[in-house]
Amino acid sequence: MSDPNINILGISAYYHDSAACLVRNGEIVAAAQEDAGFPRHALDYCLHAGGITAKDLNSTDPKTIKPQPPLKPLSHDRERIPPNT
Repeated sequence: MSDPNINILGISAYYHDSAACLVRNGEIVAAAQEDAGFPRHALDYCLHAGGITAKDLNSTDPKTIKPQPPLKPLSHDRERIPPNT
């Protein structure tokens, strides 16, 4: 019989911090953060804490799967926008 649980692994990678989060049936089971790069240890932790392997995942939700250029700060743009009157 197949597992009725829906397991989704969220991944945020290649930002200043990387992270993973395991959600099962809409509830957070585990989450972990590590330094920039690919969050291999965070992924391993979430799978272990959830008692599953990658084969048990129904979906992954990668936020970034390749390095992206950093965003420019908005503070300079805000200075040029007049306040609402």
